[in-house]
Amino acid sequence: MTHVKKGLIPFIMMLSFLLTVSPLSVAAESGSETLDAPEETLTTGFEDRNGDGWTTLEEEAAFLEDLADMSDRVSVSEVGTSVEDRPIRLVRVGFPEPPSDEDIAAGNNILIMGTPHGNEPAGREMTLELMRDLAFTEDAELIEQLREATVLFVPTPNPDGREANTRGNAWGVDNNRDHLNLDTPEMQTVAEILNEFQPDITVDAHERPSATGNPDMEMLWPRNLNVDEELRALNKELVQDYMMPDVEDAGFSTGLYGSPGGAGGGDERILRNMLGLRNGLGILTESAGSQEPLDRVEMQREAADSILRFYRERFADVTDVVGGAPERQAEVGADPSEPFYLDGADNWDPTIVLDPKACGYLINSSQADEVSKHTDLFSLETEEVSEHGVFVPMNQPMMTVAPFLLDEQASYNEVNGLPLDNCANPGEVEPPLGSPSLANLEILADRFETDGEFASDEAARAVNLHLTSVSQFEEQGETEKVVKHLNGFLELLDHQRENELITEEAYNLIEPQADSYMKDLQYAFHQGFIGDDGSSWESSDFTNLHSWPTNPDGATYTIQNNTGQVDLDNRQQGNGSAFGRITPNMEDTENSEMLVRFKADETGNNQRLRLWLQSDAFTSGSSMPVNGYGVELNLNTDELILRGRQDSSSTDFASVDANMSDEWHYVRLRAEGDELMVRLWQDDTQEPEEWDMVHTLSKDEQLPNESGRALMSVINFDYDSSNVFNFDEVIVEDL
Repeated sequence: MTHVKKGLIPFIMMLSFLLTVSPLSVAAESGSETLDAPEETLTTGFEDRNGDGWTTLEEEAAFLEDLADMSDRVSVSEVGTSVEDRPIRLVRVGFPEPPSDEDIAAGNNILIMGTPHGNEPAGREMTLELMRDLAFTEDAELIEQLREATVLFVPTPNPDGREANTRGNAWGVDNNRDHLNLDTPEMQTVAEILNEFQPDITVDAHERPSATGNPDMEMLWPRNLNVDEELRALNKELVQDYMMPDVEDAGFSTGLYGSPGGAGGGDERILRNMLGLRNGLGILTESAGSQEPLDRVEMQREAADSILRFYRERFADVTDVVGGAPERQAEVGADPSEPFYLDGADNWDPTIVLDPKACGYLINSSQADEVSKHTDLFSLETEEVSEHGVFVPMNQPMMTVAPFLLDEQASYNEVNGLPLDNCANPGEVEPPLGSPSLANLEILADRFETDGEFASDEAARAVNLHLTSVSQFEEQGETEKVVKHLNGFLELLDHQRENELITEEAYNLIEPQADSYMKDLQYAFHQGFIGDDGSSWESSDFTNLHSWPTNPDGATYTIQNNTGQVDLDNRQQGNGSAFGRITPNMEDTENSEMLVRFKADETGNNQRLRLWLQSDAFTSGSSMPVNGYGVELNLNTDELILRGRQDSSSTDFASVDANMSDEWHYVRLRAEGDELMVRLWQDDTQEPEEWDMVHTLSKDEQLPNESGRALMSVINFDYDSSNVFNFDEVIVEDL
C-alpha cells in the first residue's frame, strides 16, 4: 500500500491516483462479486474539507450507510448507545462478505477502535478511511487477509464526547478508566464486543492533545504484570519490530508512551492493559494532537497498516500464542505459588502482591447480583455452593480480572469477596457480608442462631419469619411491601433488644444493615458507608470516584468506623487545586432533596465541600458541574453559599455564615419547582424548621436540563494543609 507522506500534497487530491487501495477499485478476484464503481469517490467529511474540520457524527452515519450499500464486504450495525442515546456502531469487513457474528467469534478477527476520548479524533478518521479502502481494495494480500480474518471497526465508541469535543463522556467520566468496573454504557458496549468476538489483536487509537511532536507517534503494549508472558513478548515484537520502523519509514518519529509509575503503567482499568488481561494482543497508539490534522490521521494510518502487516506475516504465531493464552492463564490461576499483582508494571516493581494468591473467592448471593454484569461481560465462571454462597475459582482463563473485582486489597474492586486458600468445600464456608442486602440479613440471622445470640428459639424464629416475608415480596418486585416489612423488622429488633431477646453485639451488627437496606430501597440514592475499616467505598454505588491529581492522589476514598472518608491532599505546586469528585449511581430526578451528615477534621483552611442537585456532569477539570443547583461550604471564609451553574458558569444566589466547627453537621439541600432551599445545623441540635436560605429562580436562572443527578465534590486550594471529610450518610430523595 502507498500512502501520502508528511509534507506531500493533500491526501484528498491524491487519493484516487496514488492509492493502491482505492475506493474506486472493484474486487476482481475469482469468487468476488463485481460492483459498479460509484459515480463519485466515497469520502469522509474530513477528506471533503481537506483536513479543515473533522467528520461529523451525521457525516459518519451517512458514510457508513453508503459504504455498506456499495460493498458486499461491509456490514454495519448499531451495537449500543451512549449516555445521551447516540448510536455506537460496529463495522465488519470480510471477503467475499463478512461472516455471521457467530462465525466471526469462532474464527479470527482484529478490532480497530477510534476516539475513546472525544477530543482525540485522528484515530476515528483513520478507521473510516481504512475500512473504506479495505472494502474496495484489489490488493491480493489484503483480500487474502480478509478471507482469513475479519476486520472489525468501532469508529466512535464515545459519540457524546466527540460531539462535545471533550475527553470524557456526557457524565464527565473518562471512559478509558472504566474497562474494569464497566459503569458507563459506552464501555459496557465495548466489553460486549470484546467478550463476544475475542479479537486476536485490538487497536486503541488515542492522541496526546497538547503534544506538538518529539515524538510524533507514541505506542505501547499491555504492561500489567498479570498478562500472559508469551502474549506480552509477541506484543512487544509488534511494537518494536514492526510499528516503530514502519511509522518512522513514513517520515514520523516514534517513542513508547508513558513513564514508569505514571501514564503508560499497569492500571487494570485502561483498555490497553485490559486487552492483555482478556488474553489478546493490545496496542495503544498516541498521535501528537497539536500537529496538522492530515499528519495526525496519516501517522495513525501508518500504525494501523503496520499492525495489519504484522497480522498477515505472523498470523500463525498470533493464532498460536493468543489461542493458547486462556489455558496457560487457567494453569497459573490454579497454582497458588504463582503470585497475582495488584499494582506494578513490566517496567516498575509492584508493591501489593498476593503471594500466595487465593484459589478462589467466595461472595454472597447479593454480591453475585452486584457483579453479574461483570461475570457476564468477562465470561467469569461462578458456582452456587450454598444458599447464600457463590464461588469464583481462580482456575479459569479470566482469573486475570477476578482479584481486581473481588479482592478488598485491589484499588478498584466491585465487592469485598472472601479469598480462600482451600477450595475443596467452599459451600461449607460462611459467605462474607457485602453491601446491605437481604442476603446479609439472612446470613447474620443464621450465624446468630448457630452462635446462640438469641435468648430463645422463638426469638430466632420471629426474626426468620420476618425475613421470609421480606424475601417473598422482594422476589415479587413489590418494593413498597419490602420497605414496610423491613420497617416492621427494625421494630422487632428494637423490641428484642429492649427485652434482652438478642445480644447487644448481634443487634449492633444486624440493625445498621437492615436500616441501610431499607433506605437503599426508599430513596433515589442512599449510602450509609457500612464496611470494613480501610476498605474502599463500594464502587457499584458510584458511577465515578475521581481524584485530581492522580499521582499522588488528590483524594482517596476509604471506610473508617462505618463512615466514608475522603482524604484530601494538599495542593501541589503547579496545580490549581487538589480535588475529589463523587458521582452517585442513580437515576435522574426532577424535584429532589439531598441530606448529608458530615464533618471536616479541620476548619479555617482554604477547602470547600460542594453538593449539587439536578446536575448533568462535572465540567472537565472542575469540581463543579456544567449545569446544576448546589451549595458550597467554604471552610476558609466560613460561608454557606447557594449557587447555580449554567454552561459551566456560576451564579451565587445567596450566602450566610456557616459557624462551622469540627463536629458532625447536617446539610439539607432541596430543589423543587422554581425554588432552592438549604439549611445547615449541628448534629447535637434539633433540625431547624426555617431554611437558612430560600431562592426563587428567575426564568433565566432555571436549568436547560429538566432533570439530573446528585453530585458531590471536595476541593483544596491550600498548599500547606490537607483535610479529611467524613460522611456518615448521604440520602437523595425524589420528591
